[in-house]
Amino acid sequence: MYFNFFIVCCLLLSSSVFAATRYVDQDHPRCSDNSNGKQPYCSLTAAFRDLRTGDTVRIRASQHPYRVSVASAQPGPITIEADGQHPPVLIPDTSDTMISLTDVSHWTIRNLTFDGQGKEVRYAIFINARSRHVHHINIQHNRFVNLGGFAGTFKKPMAIRLTNSKWKKSKPNQNNYYVTDSTIADNIFDNCAHGGVLLSHTKKVTVANNDMTHFRCGRYNDGRVGVQAIKVGLSSLDTVIRGNRVGAFQPSSACPLQPGKHPKTGKLARPVYVGIYCDVGSVKGLVADNVVFDIDAGRSRPAPNRNGSSAGIFIESRCTDWNVTNNLIYNIGTYGFRNGSKSTGSADRTKFTNNTVYGVAGHAISIQKGENLVIKHNILSNYAGVAIEFRNFAKCRQSGRTCKITRETRAFHQSNHEIDHNLFWQGRASGPIAIWFNRKTKLDLTGWQQATHGYGGQSIYTNPEFIDVKNGHFALRNGSAANRKTAGAVFGYRAPGSK
Repeated sequence: MYFNFFIVCCLLLSSSVFAATRYVDQDHPRCSDNSNGKQPYCSLTAAFRDLRTGDTVRIRASQHPYRVSVASAQPGPITIEADGQHPPVLIPDTSDTMISLTDVSHWTIRNLTFDGQGKEVRYAIFINARSRHVHHINIQHNRFVNLGGFAGTFKKPMAIRLTNSKWKKSKPNQNNYYVTDSTIADNIFDNCAHGGVLLSHTKKVTVANNDMTHFRCGRYNDGRVGVQAIKVGLSSLDTVIRGNRVGAFQPSSACPLQPGKHPKTGKLARPVYVGIYCDVGSVKGLVADNVVFDIDAGRSRPAPNRNGSSAGIFIESRCTDWNVTNNLIYNIGTYGFRNGSKSTGSADRTKFTNNTVYGVAGHAISIQKGENLVIKHNILSNYAGVAIEFRNFAKCRQSGRTCKITRETRAFHQSNHEIDHNLFWQGRASGPIAIWFNRKTKLDLTGWQQATHGYGGQSIYTNPEFIDVKNGHFALRNGSAANRKTAGAVFGYRAPGSK
């Protein structure tokens, strides 16, 4: 009986009873990395060695950066944070990853600066759900700078990656663990190579209110070079991407890396520059209230071989049921929005609503593959091509290596989407609105309505009257036609908190 009572008491004791605050201050004259309980530690490596569930590690800002290459599988709750108002600077040590966490939940990393110093760093923070579900990872109020290097040593270097490294899409029911219910918010990403956040096989992850600018080109897995600031892939579910500021990328003409050959086609790979990118079967996502700007602006095809593309927001292979709403996209190269690709799975049931696209060197929206799409209440302005390029290779009938649009396919597409209540403006009194299957013919609003038997019947072609686009101020003048409600909604993007 006494033994049972002892066991029950032990189980009732919270882990917080044994929690400790571990201080790290390499400038302290008596810092020590010995396992004798004396504090502060001199290094983050020693503090990680002694971590226990419930601990908080507080790092004091130093005259010199801390060298960091640490890994842990210690269950949380655990917090790693700055000690004081000034964030300490962490730089890479011996590994290509600065902080690597495997199969752990309830970790918080905040108020730190991760500085790659231009070295070939693959990840600043790597979270891996290899053997169990990982949940409640919070990465907030950090700075990620100068990561990824310049030589292109690593493929897809990212400041932050959440993943399951054992899951394979060819065996979806094996090792089917997710990083879930986690947040990456209020961070600054500056001058990093290739990208900021990569989500692979995650569920209910929020990426919010991050400032992500001045990305440099890096390498993809398939020979391509370019940037993907936020990438969601490998069957991630219920992702929220909200309120991020993404842009001012290195121009493609300044990229020192040369594309390689695509492993499947053997052809020279295409450069791709994207602000927010969904790929490989990620479903039910929300992309809202983001500002995406200055991505290869003025260049309809990126360097070096001008056969790739740049896009503000790209919803691609088998990414279904995404809601893309109230985003501002301006000064982009090829596309403001792109939905699908000819050679990949269909991106169905995407909703593009209440967005503003301005100053695209190509097309404001390109529909290349997708069914049951909604394109409503958007402002599509000052595009060099057309407002809506509708190629849509879905449900084509194969004829050799080509994909032919049949009369039956046209009829299907004409009744398959909701495209209306949009405001178009090309900067002059009249201009092209759409490409409807035939890429050689650009239709004005009347021609498009006739060709589609009614799409855009309640759309208008008029100047939206932005207040000051030269300074990035896309609020509308009081008398703007975009302020009028049609079908219960006004046109275009509204800054969060504005009327």
